[in-house]
Amino acid sequence: MSTALPLAANLPVYADHRPITDAELASNGGKQRNLVLAILSTESSRLPQPIPESDWSVPADDTTAPPFLVGQVFVSGDASLSSKLAPFQSSLTTTQTVALDAVEEWTINSLNVYPHPFHIHFNDNYVVKVNGEAVTPFWADTLPVPPNGSITFRMRFTDYTGKYVWHCHALDHEDLGMMQLVNVIGTQKVIL
Repeated sequence: MSTALPLAANLPVYADHRPITDAELASNGGKQRNLVLAILSTESSRLPQPIPESDWSVPADDTTAPPFLVGQVFVSGDASLSSKLAPFQSSLTTTQTVALDAVEEWTINSLNVYPHPFHIHFNDNYVVKVNGEAVTPFWADTLPVPPNGSITFRMRFTDYTGKYVWHCHALDHEDLGMMQLVNVIGTQKVIL
């Protein structure tokens, strides 16, 4: 039996999934972050040189690793060219600190031909641009970042204080360090 899927316009809309307008963004802090997910050579100028002694990269003598991963580092961080990138849990990894009830716009960039799937815990994403071009906004949970491109979305940080992560949702990428902490600070709401 063939059953047609419902049109998106006919699906229920949750109260939390109302559009995030420019006015709402501006009146709730309006912070914009420009971040990156990348697989880089240990020789990359985007890494601190020399890279710190640690498990940052797959060593040449690791016979279990695919050869294309040897000498590569899985990193995330600030997209500005002056910022150094680092894998999760290194001493150089930064934390994205966000105020409770903030509304922010994030742009996630990929420096690779791989479409890294972006995911952040606790927040859905209201996508407004792909590769810098405006799109008809839509809500998503996990987003493929276009190869060597970007995706821009807005989020409301309303329900949770404390630390959680944003990361590449490819399991081997996040396990190798393509992840960063988010710390939402403020007073936790009590819902009765």
